[in-house]
Amino acid sequence: MSIERRLFLVGVPRSGTTLLQSLLAAHSEITSFTESHLLSRHFSLLPIVGRPVLRSDLGARVRGFLRENGLEVEQAEAWAEPFDRLGGLGRELRTEAALREVVALFDRLCRERGSRTWLEKTPRHLRFVPATEDALDPDLRRTVETIHLVRRPLETVASLHLAARDWPEPYSLEECVARWDEDVAFTLEQLDRPRQHLVLYEELCERPEATLRSLLDALGLAWQSALLEEFASQAKGLVLAEESWKDDVARPLEASSRSVEKLSPARRAEIEESVDHGLYERAYDRATAHS
Repeated sequence: MSIERRLFLVGVPRSGTTLLQSLLAAHSEITSFTESHLLSRHFSLLPIVGRPVLRSDLGARVRGFLRENGLEVEQAEAWAEPFDRLGGLGRELRTEAALREVVALFDRLCRERGSRTWLEKTPRHLRFVPATEDALDPDLRRTVETIHLVRRPLETVASLHLAARDWPEPYSLEECVARWDEDVAFTLEQLDRPRQHLVLYEELCERPEATLRSLLDALGLAWQSALLEEFASQAKGLVLAEESWKDDVARPLEASSRSVEKLSPARRAEIEESVDHGLYERAYDRATAHS
C-alpha cells in the first residue's frame, strides 16, 4: 500500500496542536500517533546552519513509541532493529539515513492500520521537519505537507509556562516568551516553502468547520462531519496518561483563556510588553489573506 500523504503538525507547545491533531485524526483517511519526539530528543541542530545531526541512539524511544501505539513487544523489537544499526560510534554520519528511517517507521505504522495518510504531531519537530523532508527522495518529498498552528502570544505563553512546571525542565516566563517569538518567526520563514499550511488557533475555535474545510481542501481531502463529532474520542488514543496538561483537549471546541486567568496582572503585563506582537499580526494577515 502506497502512502499518499505524510503530514507533520508543528507549532509552539500549548498552541492547540493536540486539538487540531484530534480533529484531523477523526477523518476516515487519516491515522495519527502519540507524540513521537524522535527528532527533537535524538537530533541536535547545528549552530548557525540549523541542520540536524543525530546525537543519541533512537532504538529505545522507537520501542516505547511503538508500544504506545498498540504494537506488541515482539513486533516493536523487530521494527526497532534498523534504528539499532544506525546508532553507536559515527552516528552523526548517519543522520540523513536516520531521518529517512523515521519517515519509513511512520509509513509502516500507517500501513499496519490500513491507511494511506499519516499525521505526526510533535510541536518541537518544527525545526526538524525541513531537513527531514530534504533527506527524502524527490517523489516522497512531494507527499510531505507541514501544518503550522499559531495561537495568540499571551494565551500560548501563559499555558506553556503553567504546563511546563510539571516537566523535567520547567520554562521560566522569559523562556516561554522567547520560545513563542522564535518559533513563530521560524514558521513565517517556512511558509514560502512548498506544501506549507498555516492555521490560527482562534480561527479554528471560532469557525471550526470553515477552517477545517479550507485545510482539508488544501490537503486534497474531503470534508467529513466526523471531525467535529468524534475529535474528543480520538484524543483518548493520542494523549498519554502522564500528559496531564492535555486534559482539556476533549472539552467543547472554544478558545480557552484559563491559563491567562491564573497569572497575576503583573505577569500578564510582562508578557504583553516583551512578546513580539508583530509576528502574530503577520501570521494573521497570511492566514486570512484568501478568506
